[in-house]
Amino acid sequence: MSDQAANNLVQNEPQQNLAVNVQQPENVHPAMKGLMGLTVFRQIGLMLGLAFSVAIGVAVVLWSQTPSYGLLFAGVAEKDAAEILEELDKLNVDYQVDSSSGAIMVPSSDIRSLKLKLAAQGLPKSDSLGYELLDKEAGFGTSKSVERVRFQRALEGEIARTIMTINNVKSARVLMALPSPAYYP
Repeated sequence: MSDQAANNLVQNEPQQNLAVNVQQPENVHPAMKGLMGLTVFRQIGLMLGLAFSVAIGVAVVLWSQTPSYGLLFAGVAEKDAAEILEELDKLNVDYQVDSSSGAIMVPSSDIRSLKLKLAAQGLPKSDSLGYELLDKEAGFGTSKSVERVRFQRALEGEIARTIMTINNVKSARVLMALPSPAYYP
């Protein structure tokens, strides 16, 4: 029994020494007294939590200060997109190009002024739609007259594009007068 008592004293003795060695002076701030009362693992966890919350706060502040981008143009021809990007570079404007749709995005506060500046330069040159109108899916109940109008608009757009390829032509609009459907099948 005396051996067990000696083993208990040896095992209990370091714990008593730890309690005795921890001293809390009276002139320490109460928050530090509370921190000193925690175990080492809890102190480390508290410090990591504090560092993590500061990092999140900094990230939120930086994220909120980045400019929001808005749509300048979408669905423009590749040639027009290249000319628009070249002009944006000349104007020293930050822009982003959406890789999936090819949409050109600029800071939201500059959209209207940039559209006016680009329009003064005659950009984009081809705003008319051609045969792309026919690629759009028509509903199941689309009538033949609606299909004819879409086809006519597609022809008008393609002719306008062809005319705009001439260097001195800034813009073109084509209106076609086709005979009524009774004269052709």
